[in-house]
Amino acid sequence: MSKKLIPVLLLSFMNTLGFSILIPVLPFLVERYGGGPVLYGALLSLFSIFQFIGSPILGALSDTYGRKPILLISHAGTFIGWLLFVGALYLPDIRVWTITLPLIGIGLARAVDGITGGNISVANAYASDIVAPKDRAKTFGMMGATFGFGMLVGPVMGGLVSATPLGFGGVGILAAAISLMTLIFMYVWLPESLPASKRSVHVSMGLWKRINVFSRIVHFAQDGQVKTLFLVRVLFSIGFVAYISIFIFHAIRFFHLNEWESAQLMLFTGSFMIFNQLIAVKWFVTRLGESKTFSFGQALMLIALAAISLAHSIIFFIGFYYFLNLAIALSMSTFKALIVQSVSGKKRGEIMGVEESLVALVQAVVPIVAGLIYAAIGIMSFAVFAVLNIAVFAVIYRHSNTFSLKLVPIEE
Repeated sequence: MSKKLIPVLLLSFMNTLGFSILIPVLPFLVERYGGGPVLYGALLSLFSIFQFIGSPILGALSDTYGRKPILLISHAGTFIGWLLFVGALYLPDIRVWTITLPLIGIGLARAVDGITGGNISVANAYASDIVAPKDRAKTFGMMGATFGFGMLVGPVMGGLVSATPLGFGGVGILAAAISLMTLIFMYVWLPESLPASKRSVHVSMGLWKRINVFSRIVHFAQDGQVKTLFLVRVLFSIGFVAYISIFIFHAIRFFHLNEWESAQLMLFTGSFMIFNQLIAVKWFVTRLGESKTFSFGQALMLIALAAISLAHSIIFFIGFYYFLNLAIALSMSTFKALIVQSVSGKKRGEIMGVEESLVALVQAVVPIVAGLIYAAIGIMSFAVFAVLNIAVFAVIYRHSNTFSLKLVPIEE
């Protein structure tokens, strides 16, 4: 592993740690203030709506001004978002129409964090700047592993802190402290990965043009290969986001878990992610290449989602989840390698931002829909999500020229 990757891997870990500590407690927070699966999904969607706006802006700005300054600005917004979250917990528990004031405050905090949450795309562009094209899938696998490690540690920390006298407020304070530490770390130790000579020429652009992601999608989609990749990304994200949106909420309700037990469940899922991203992705890509590995991951996702709908015990639920996690790891890492190889280095931050924005658009709509479906049919909703992967295979079959061969990297 290149020493240049260490700072961005640590950044990825600390970013993940900052939000994953909220995972085991957010469902309890929503229910405490009178919400259910639909309102829980709405809070998830709110973050993504603003991330949809922010991701392409931050990605494009990083192509022009460099990765480091944009990462610093965006993470400062994350820190402010956590401060707002803590403040929301101390608001009076009164209703404004049908929603309590603390939940409105939490929603505001999620929106502020979301508008600056596009730094994931900048971090991915940073990683792609410093590794050779042939190593990008493995690098994204390593970043996924650090994400998994953060998902392993964060929920456990959140579960432990929420059980102290500080309660849910302590979770927010800890997240804010981690965000501040990350900000200081980036300022002191993170080197710039995109020298001035390789940056895009600055073009004056109005706010609306920067926010209008659809025009950028149309611009990139003029390339037939990129258009196909975007379509596949949206389709497989729908099923993935639907599952992730209700996964922990379902586990807490269906298996009657408390805060600490839900944190232990996340401990399992985080360990799966680390193994799959570090070991499994490398093994499959070496033998199959990016395109075939992605297709295999999609097939496995379909099967695993369908199987989870039959899991009426926590043991089977965790077992089926492992295979779903493997499918996600194979799909995510290889797709990012495919999409980043489809453009030149000067457009890498922008296309990663547009890709993240597409996912954010899915995340803005799907959690609410998933919450409604889950409220109606419960565990069988996982089988409904599985059907969506069939559409992915239809696109792959129709555009087999894109997915049958390994993409040739564009000249840097």
